[in-house]
Amino acid sequence: MEGSVYGYYHPAAQGVQNHICVLPCGGIFEHPIYKWTVSDLKYYVKYHAGDQPVDSMFNGFVFKGYSVEKGRYMHPLHAAFGQQANRQDWEQWTESLFALDTNLKALYALADDSPLDVWVSIPYPFIDDKGFGELHKQRALL
Repeated sequence: MEGSVYGYYHPAAQGVQNHICVLPCGGIFEHPIYKWTVSDLKYYVKYHAGDQPVDSMFNGFVFKGYSVEKGRYMHPLHAAFGQQANRQDWEQWTESLFALDTNLKALYALADDSPLDVWVSIPYPFIDDKGFGELHKQRALL
């Protein structure tokens, strides 16, 4: 079987797709991560021995949005833990994805010679949400 020069098996050698890392953005934890930095992500992109990267780790990443403000949740699995997110939360979530030096741009900075698969989870607002806000000067109907 094919492996790296360090002896780690590549997913293709096993006939499987890329290993996928799900990155929770926000959540119910005491100190949730909303924005992932290069220093946060480097250990997910490359396996490190000491301080040196020696092999690839994950080749696919999902940025899964749970919340951007403590106590307000976009994801349906967290609906009972606080308030429902509003339009500003969704806007802040999309802005945080492209923020300087974090999330997508941080992951891009770590992509060297091999492409990375990237997905973004943007939850749909709750169907019974009455406080979402207005879209195009009209009450949002969900």
